[in-house]
Amino acid sequence: MEVLLAKLSAISGWLAGAFGSALALLFNRKNVIYMRKMEIFITFISGVLISHLIGGAIVEIYDIKLGSFVADSIKMTIGVTGMGMLARLYEKTPQILDKWLNK
Repeated sequence: MEVLLAKLSAISGWLAGAFGSALALLFNRKNVIYMRKMEIFITFISGVLISHLIGGAIVEIYDIKLGSFVADSIKMTIGVTGMGMLARLYEKTPQILDKWLNK
């Protein structure tokens, strides 16, 4: 029983990130309708990875128990907001590079 709970605890962080990533795609519906299925899949997977890596780092920094509700909430929130931040960065990258190269 303890082994099963440990495995579910490990999976819950990934599921929270997947839920956050799916919410971000749902919130950005106007951009998603122009994407191909593979682009949507890659965006979803990158959102899950962002939430797992950055959310995991935040959980470790603040010494929050892994698998707890707070840790999963942090990962889900990073999944939702992280994809938005990446989208903005992707939009602004040409302008940033143009300003930097033309100094």
